Amino acid sequence: MSLACVDQTHGTQQHRAESWLQAAKQYQQDPDIHYITLWISLCACANMPESQQSRFGERVGFQQYVAKLVRCDEGELARIVWEAYPNTIRGLLDNPYVWDSFWRAQREQESWEEAFGRERKRASRYFKERNIEALLVMVFDRLATLRNQMLFGGATYKSRVNRVQIYDAAELLGELVPAVLAIMKLHPEEDWGTVHYPVMNRTEATTEGTL
Repeated sequence: MSLACVDQTHGTQQHRAESWLQAAKQYQQDPDIHYITLWISLCACANMPESQQSRFGERVGFQQYVAKLVRCDEGELARIVWEAYPNTIRGLLDNPYVWDSFWRAQREQESWEEAFGRERKRASRYFKERNIEALLVMVFDRLATLRNQMLFGGATYKSRVNRVQIYDAAELLGELVPAVLAIMKLHPEEDWGTVHYPVMNRTEATTEGTL
């Protein structure tokens, strides 16, 4: 990929991500919309195609993306994980309702408690080892499950039940997304992926694309 293409791709990513981040700030009093717009901003950063968004944590491409973020981090991700939001993260990882395998077990009428116990032990080990990369992959996977519930009609807007995970996820993602954007801005030399819906003009397509 040429330098010009890299610069254009990077600029498009940032522009789209920042536009949705600004939208999220306008909906801080509405946790449901706040979370969804933050998630869209994250997707603009990560450039993950729709077919790969349901199980972020299992995707090699996303694991590599997180590894790159951690490698380029100058301390902000570490501050969020270890200092500012460790209890919020533990709460999300201890909540079976944002664990995709829990819902799969419900649909298939299978047991899930033993597997969930192993997941919790794995998370505890990552905390003990201060393995921020592995921990973030787990966190994003949980956040993706919550995203699926909301975007695919599996949750009621402004529901009175199961609100803790919405509040916690929105608060955490509201810190992570700006940190991710800052890392990408500071490291334009890195390959942050391909824009799957590039900007088009009327000479390239029958419909005009937008930023």
